[in-house]
Amino acid sequence: PGLESPDKLVRKRRSQMPQECPVCHKVIHGAGKLPRHMRTHTGEKPFACQVCGVRFTRNDKLKIHMRKHTGERPYSCQHCSARFLHSYDLKNHMHLHTGARPYECNLCHKAFAKDDHLQRHLKGQ
Repeated sequence: PGLESPDKLVRKRRSQMPQECPVCHKVIHGAGKLPRHMRTHTGEKPFACQVCGVRFTRNDKLKIHMRKHTGERPYSCQHCSARFLHSYDLKNHMHLHTGARPYECNLCHKAFAKDDHLQRHLKGQ
């Protein structure tokens, strides 16, 4: 009980071996990830939003997109009532509470809490 046949073990190891993309020669790690990578070359977007019709190459990206329609905001700030669709938005928001200013202008060395604030500053230079 619990032991796998030698044939099954060989198939399992083979499925976990890195594969090379025949188009760009990128080495792809992980079982079943080459077909997903190939969509970047074919442009295939098999996952469609049933609400607005936007299409995605990956199902996980569709699930994140669906939050726009459902209003789900799973990332909550522990310091205030702010909630976010994406983890990176919460991370950026946290700079307001911590005072962190990780985005610095290479020209004048002024620092900003958000990248879009730095980009706006750079356009004004």
